[in-house]
Amino acid sequence: MKALTIHQPYASMIALGLKRTEYRTWRTHYRGPLAIHAAARKPHDYAEIGFYDEWMLGPVEDLPRGAIVAYVELVACVPLEIPEEGPPIEYGWKLADIHPIEPKPYKGQQGLWNLSTIIEAKIREVEDG
Repeated sequence: MKALTIHQPYASMIALGLKRTEYRTWRTHYRGPLAIHAAARKPHDYAEIGFYDEWMLGPVEDLPRGAIVAYVELVACVPLEIPEEGPPIEYGWKLADIHPIEPKPYKGQQGLWNLSTIIEAKIREVEDG
């Protein structure tokens, strides 16, 4: 299973089905199961952004970090039209069939990476059980 490391609160928003598109500056041809890994790095202060409190996820510092928090199906990667003054986001990764799981500690990586077969088996246990 492939995995993608995402900073909080976005990883938890995906796990809860509140965010169904992940925006990246690069595309992927991969389609299929994808583990969502919450980065270990301390989240930025999202209080000033305003949207975060609307989701009522609790204090951002209490969200899981350094762990697999969900698995999803990556169903598409579509190019986006971005205004010139916009951020350098070029692709929307469309996510479906979202399954939150009890956070499983794991060290993430940059880019799209392979999850160990041991952790993948634990995720599949949730799926089967």
